[in-house]
Amino acid sequence: MSHFAEVKVEFSQRNEAELISALEQQFGEGTVEVHSEGAALFGYHGDDRSKVSQSSPNYAPPCHLIIRRADVGQGANDIGYRRTPDGKYVSYVSDFDKVQHFKQAKQNMVFQEYTLRVSEKSMKAKGYSSFKRVKLDNDSIRLEAGKFIK
Repeated sequence: MSHFAEVKVEFSQRNEAELISALEQQFGEGTVEVHSEGAALFGYHGDDRSKVSQSSPNYAPPCHLIIRRADVGQGANDIGYRRTPDGKYVSYVSDFDKVQHFKQAKQNMVFQEYTLRVSEKSMKAKGYSSFKRVKLDNDSIRLEAGKFIK
């Protein structure tokens, strides 16, 4: 059984749509389930990880955003994001999936896309309407924005 790790991430609930879009860019459109009250994560064998003892490393609480194991990859467990009272998320990813399916590079891509989408949203609110993403040599992305002046 793969152990689940709780990881605090810097995603805000007020930008949940941007997080969902960033996750779907990595896992495919329509792969993120949204549950207002949270839903169980399942392991490789279809076992409900919320029914395991909370002291077990195999435990994962119900999560609000879920990518099901079929969308994560062959032999995978579900990946989940749980909303916290402070307005952030905690992610639940099994040790196996951190090595096989949701490696640090993929997690970084989700964070980068989330950050770009949140930045675009903020800039749109300030009147910017034209955006261009420029990939730099170090694999970072520069966001260029413009305003149309009447």
